[in-house]
Amino acid sequence: MYTVQLMFDCAFPTSEDAQVKSYLVEKQLEPRVEWEQTIEGRNYQLMQFGGCYLGNHLQEIGNLQRSAVETELIAEVVAQFLDEGSCDSTEFDLDARSGIEKHLISKFNSENYFSINESGELAADIPTEELLIAFREIRGCD
Repeated sequence: MYTVQLMFDCAFPTSEDAQVKSYLVEKQLEPRVEWEQTIEGRNYQLMQFGGCYLGNHLQEIGNLQRSAVETELIAEVVAQFLDEGSCDSTEFDLDARSGIEKHLISKFNSENYFSINESGELAADIPTEELLIAFREIRGCD
């Protein structure tokens, strides 16, 4: 037997928190115990489940978390690319930038663009030239 605790930072929710909570509701998975606790000065909502109760759902919860992390990693690379001006000096407003970011994130959110770095962590690895080509396609440039 084992216990699984899910922790949700109340002040700074991560991008996957809502997805995980929705998944639990959708699958009618109710925690054995639920409480709030301050840990290292931060307020958390904690949910405790029996490991057997969650069973195969743990893999899906892990997939939700990994997908969110992948999206965040790709978003960081795309934002850096746009901020550095490697994409042309063309000016565009915030709405246009947001649309471009979403398109590029969607285009490059694929297993092909992830690797494990020296620290053993997942990292996004998108060649700048590929980003530039995709950016120019979106903007209608040659």
